[in-house]
Amino acid sequence: MDSLDGLFSFETKTFEIYETPLQEQIKDLESVNIPNRSLVDYGKFSKEIGISMVTDTIVMQATRGCPYHCAYCHKIWPKTHVRRSAEHIFNEVMVYYDMGYRRFAFIDDIFNLDRENSMKFFQMLLDNNIKIHIFFPNGVRGDILTEDYIDLMVAAGVVEMPLALETATPRLQKLIHKNLNIEKLHHNAKYIAETYPHVILELFTIHGIPTETEEEALATYNFIKEIKWLHFPYINILRLYPGTELADIAIQNGVSLEDIKKSTCMAFHEIPPTIPFSKGFTRNYQSRVLYEYILNKERLQYVIPLERRIMREDEMVQKYNSYFPFEVTSFEQLLDIAEMTRDDLDESSFIDETWGKVEEPKKKMTEYFGVHHAKKDALRILFLDVSQFFRDDNNSKLYDLVEAPLGHIYLLTHLYRVFGEDVEGKILKSRIDFDSYEELKKEIDAFRPDVIGLRTMTYYKDFFHKVTRKIRNWGYQVPILSGGPYATSSYEEILEENENIDVVMRGEGEKVLEALIREIIRNSGNLPDTEILKQIKGIAFRISSD
Repeated sequence: MDSLDGLFSFETKTFEIYETPLQEQIKDLESVNIPNRSLVDYGKFSKEIGISMVTDTIVMQATRGCPYHCAYCHKIWPKTHVRRSAEHIFNEVMVYYDMGYRRFAFIDDIFNLDRENSMKFFQMLLDNNIKIHIFFPNGVRGDILTEDYIDLMVAAGVVEMPLALETATPRLQKLIHKNLNIEKLHHNAKYIAETYPHVILELFTIHGIPTETEEEALATYNFIKEIKWLHFPYINILRLYPGTELADIAIQNGVSLEDIKKSTCMAFHEIPPTIPFSKGFTRNYQSRVLYEYILNKERLQYVIPLERRIMREDEMVQKYNSYFPFEVTSFEQLLDIAEMTRDDLDESSFIDETWGKVEEPKKKMTEYFGVHHAKKDALRILFLDVSQFFRDDNNSKLYDLVEAPLGHIYLLTHLYRVFGEDVEGKILKSRIDFDSYEELKKEIDAFRPDVIGLRTMTYYKDFFHKVTRKIRNWGYQVPILSGGPYATSSYEEILEENENIDVVMRGEGEKVLEALIREIIRNSGNLPDTEILKQIKGIAFRISSD
């Protein structure tokens, strides 16, 4: 239902927040054009590793939505799991395979939920002799894997397989509604580690679940120790987000909402005030995992030679530099940590430096997708992805990975299909396309946007708010829209605290943005009036109470 939430004010201005019902989920993903990656300069994103730990990667999305109800989740996507056909996924892979790409990463929440369709995709790769490396940086559901499915994945080119355990105790599995079959995941993890040791096996765990005891935390660590060997186990100290069920559980157990809000911008290795342990216990837990397992010499001497089959030397350095709590600047330093030398490595070498590298990716992508032509009076839309700090402002290297702005690429691709020459768009990402506020201002001045849309992750929310203030202070009074993960989960916070944001988009973006842009075009580049906004599904905005 539509809703008016609370009464807020900016100085003497009083307003209410109006929230419209969510837009219906896109059920036919094949009706969404494959994203036109020529809309950004992909070459800029090839120098640093992304979420898939390697460079020169095409990040793809084969499914949307998650049917599970984990209590810690933002629930950004709808709960219905929808997928593209195996043929449709394969055809997109082939577009970039023909350009020379050999590394593909799927960022789906649960790629393997539809067993039949996903197996068909893997089989198509084998039948057509397509030699690629496939990464699943967000993980696959570990307790629904089977040995024959794993065999097919690896045969088709899967080289990274994260499994999300979260906790090894049944009580907490029930509390967080993960309801994982722990024994089945344990079996599958051991099967992968022992049968396919070259596959980079990762394990995601959560530390600090509300009401978790020290004994339960140690049970999760014991689960880790039983697998020989995980390449990258992760101890993610729980971040509670307002509005999630787990945050409500924490509040019921004495955690304050103020502490929850403070912790949202902390890195995942930092200790927030919301965990049910003493900081001493958590530091000791982190140290034990690091020194007893991660830095175990036997483990490092086993996994490092295997990882050379997947990563180039510079990629391995970047990966371990983002993973370790200390700086790693060279492969020799990594070997020194493992008490190895290059002479100790087997005869195999790093993956070929040229394999999967594409020269002039922007040119090749433009040749495939074509050049967009807009009218002189087209509505000019600037997309800003501010989910990366400027280099000079970046104080945390942990998990500091660079990704192309796929969400904005999807959105602009959709707008071009719907509005054609009536819109002109530009996509910029912080650090990559502008690395200071001065550079951002130059970009905005050159493009002269009629509408600005921003996205970010919660961790970067303070940066996000500062960017919007800067834009307004520079004199731009055009509509500013916000969407993406942070906007969807914290739209009330954004509208209460940031008067520079006019409209927040919630959930899946294509249809919501289409409706907004259509009304802005009808209103000569201005936001439509309140009564029209109320008819657009999936948005939230302020209504003046003066």
